[in-house]
Amino acid sequence: MTAVTDYEVYVRANCGTDGYSEWTGPNEFTTLCDVFVPDYVQDFSTLTFSVIPNCWDEADSGDGTTGPGNLGAGSWGPDEFLNVGTGDGAYKINLWSNSKSDWILSPQFDLTGGPFQLDFDFAIMDWNSSTTAGTLGSDDTVQLLISTDSGATWTNLLIFDNTTVVPVTGTQVVYDLTAYSGQIVQFGILGSEGTVNDSEDIDVFVDNFRVRNIPSC
Repeated sequence: MTAVTDYEVYVRANCGTDGYSEWTGPNEFTTLCDVFVPDYVQDFSTLTFSVIPNCWDEADSGDGTTGPGNLGAGSWGPDEFLNVGTGDGAYKINLWSNSKSDWILSPQFDLTGGPFQLDFDFAIMDWNSSTTAGTLGSDDTVQLLISTDSGATWTNLLIFDNTTVVPVTGTQVVYDLTAYSGQIVQFGILGSEGTVNDSEDIDVFVDNFRVRNIPSC
């Protein structure tokens, strides 16, 4: 069977000399998540407030040291990338106060082979604006983290803070995963408002999350 796949099962009894019973079913089920082997892409096109992508998770507490807490909840949600249009299409978090420390968590990936890279589209916009790039508050951060032990501990790979400049069209974040070749890894993206209630009110976007072979050119 293939992971994260819907199946239907029909059953009938072998009654010996009396032949077979009628079929019963279908009995429907979905197989559990497994470790993904790249290439992998998640464009978040099916993301809604009630249904997150298969094998992804959310958390609404914790930091890079403690790891995510309160799994299954969080302030990341669906919106169009760059606040253009309506509906789903990207993950977004609004950072404007001093209470959020919320995660989105990827599935696990087997990095045997490769070399692989992680890349995704990233943007910081003023709240509800599609025309003005935003700046993170004084202690606001967005971190890209990796775990090699099924989420027990996390290592920071990249951090975006109030010195980060992203164009109004967004940017593509690329991280070389060669150092993690042969390992099973999971990624987390943590949006934190810190402890200071800054005046900045911004939307942070993540879209088109890919783990893939490093392109040859």
